[in-house]
Amino acid sequence: MNTTKQCRRVLLAGSEGCQVVYCPDCEIAELEIGAMNIRLEESVFRTVVNMLNTATKKLEGIQGVLVGYPHMLGRGRVH
Repeated sequence: MNTTKQCRRVLLAGSEGCQVVYCPDCEIAELEIGAMNIRLEESVFRTVVNMLNTATKKLEGIQGVLVGYPHMLGRGRVH
């Protein structure tokens, strides 16, 4: 007899290979990026979303400033 409970997976965003799914019973959001899955409690997921939104805004600001200064863009390296 199988006593394990199956999660109800609700697609929140994305598509095959890069998506966010949610189980309302477990209150777990799962980030699926390629072969990597990251399961997060809902509160932690919201914290990650806020962090990424902040980083995106800062990145857009940096890119906007650098448009006038292409020599400062480097060679595509992060470090």
